[in-house]
Amino acid sequence: TDKLNAVATSSAGRRVAWAFTPATRRVPVVEVWDTTSRALAHTFKAPGDVLALAMSRDGQQLAAVLSNAPDDKAAELASSAVECGGPKGAHVLVWRLTDANPSSQAPCRALKGGEKDRYRLEFSANGQALLVANQSDEELTLLPLDTRRDVRAPPRMIEGRAHALAPQQALLATVDPARGLLLHDLAQPSRAATRLVGADAGIAKLAFSPSGQWLFGGAADGSIYVWNAGDAEPRARLRFGHRRPVTALAFDATGQTLASVDRGGTVALWSLQALAAAAPISATLCANVQRNIGFDAWRTYFKQEPYRRTCDGAALGEGVAQGLLQEAWQAADIGQVSLVRSLVAEASAAAVDSQSPAVLVSLCQRAAFAGAGKDALPLCDRAARAAGESRTALLGHAIALASAGQHANAAAELRAIMERGSSDGDEHATRQRWLRQLEAQRNPFDAAALRTLRAGS
Repeated sequence: TDKLNAVATSSAGRRVAWAFTPATRRVPVVEVWDTTSRALAHTFKAPGDVLALAMSRDGQQLAAVLSNAPDDKAAELASSAVECGGPKGAHVLVWRLTDANPSSQAPCRALKGGEKDRYRLEFSANGQALLVANQSDEELTLLPLDTRRDVRAPPRMIEGRAHALAPQQALLATVDPARGLLLHDLAQPSRAATRLVGADAGIAKLAFSPSGQWLFGGAADGSIYVWNAGDAEPRARLRFGHRRPVTALAFDATGQTLASVDRGGTVALWSLQALAAAAPISATLCANVQRNIGFDAWRTYFKQEPYRRTCDGAALGEGVAQGLLQEAWQAADIGQVSLVRSLVAEASAAAVDSQSPAVLVSLCQRAAFAGAGKDALPLCDRAARAAGESRTALLGHAIALASAGQHANAAAELRAIMERGSSDGDEHATRQRWLRQLEAQRNPFDAAALRTLRAGS
């Protein structure tokens, strides 16, 4: 009898594909059927044993994980449309099914795992990415398939002991062993993943609701955590259904009922109709504490995510801006210019509620000493207006102006400092040298000079 290796269907079930090895010969065959007309749409040889199969939602793409063909099959596969050569192990191949004769959409790509591993394939909602999960380890391979771009673009490697693809949006949720629960925007591959908070126990199972609005995470403590996928806000925690780790999540056809299963075999059903009306957890917390999360706590829970307000109606403490600028100094010491600019810009935004002249002057000086003049300038403009005649404020403002390329304005600030006197001989000589360089339309505050200022402050 024939050996069935894998099956895949389109989202509406109008197309079904299966891979099998005929009993009469050992070369795998893939067939694609139209379930409406019950007609065979495509048939072709697979260049290796089929380990996994997946079809895009629209039924126009078919992907397979293949093992390398043994030498004794090479002759039979000589007429195959594509070859999967290279190192021994597993490969992934994607076919377009829009043509009468299925053609390979991209070259056969080698996977990190071996042909003995277990694989799972999933297309993103828009069909422009393919997720390959090696179930034998905690690594995911994300292959770009956007036909408007280079199909040979390198894959993204993502760590994740659990994952879920949104059924409607180009979103991927993963559980990273080090960073926790992350939300990836597949439509913007260069954008950093958003870290989701709100789960106290390890998440072992993930699932999006059929609409893609909600992300559910089954935890080791038996709880099910719920996030709004649109704004990454924690929305609810479903408890009392399980006492053991949650191992499976599934939805009914309406998307309004969630079924969960734990390690002990207990099944719980949850009505989700009240979720849309539920207030975000952050709104409840803000109503009680009326303050934003502190900088140290942010770094503990959100890692390297850019700081943002957690309570819109509450002021940001100066500690947030100070913490960001401390990190900017550390980045400046090792030459990470883009990170310095990002952190200084965040600090400037975080200081928007500060009214104290002393605080603004301190923040301005730290921002200017980091070296991101254009990003420090809004903060230093405020400090100069608030502190007036302060020499410290004028110096920070002058450095920010010089770093932003405004040499004449920086020279004017430096002259005002020098007219006020109260500096020793060495300091006065240094400022005269700075002034000469500014008058010559040069910025005296290079990386070495700024490092000296940071060390002496």
